[in-house]
Amino acid sequence: MLDTSTAFPPQGLNSFWVSLSLQEAADTISRYIDKHSMCTRLAATHRRSAEGREYILLCYVGDFPFDADRHATLTVTLDNFDGATFVQTIDYGCGLIVNKDLTKQAEKSLQEYIITK
Repeated sequence: MLDTSTAFPPQGLNSFWVSLSLQEAADTISRYIDKHSMCTRLAATHRRSAEGREYILLCYVGDFPFDADRHATLTVTLDNFDGATFVQTIDYGCGLIVNKDLTKQAEKSLQEYIITK
């Protein structure tokens, strides 16, 4: 059984539509996270497409410098299933020491392109 006694609860769940393509939105988020979150790195990406629709998953991991057993994650999903680019973010283990709220960082990176929330 998974031991969740030391797990951090989810800190943020966010979703919004943007006026960028999937790739442009993914690149914009990645550049912003790389620049503004000193201990967070892109750990995995996944992309699927079929019949003109696409899906991109970005998974970021942040390490806490004062506690090697603690990590933060930011998961970003982007899709164009309904025509426009939809972005959804969720983070776990954030809010302590370094990473603050990673969902807010992802949203801030796309602020000027948000169509609706």
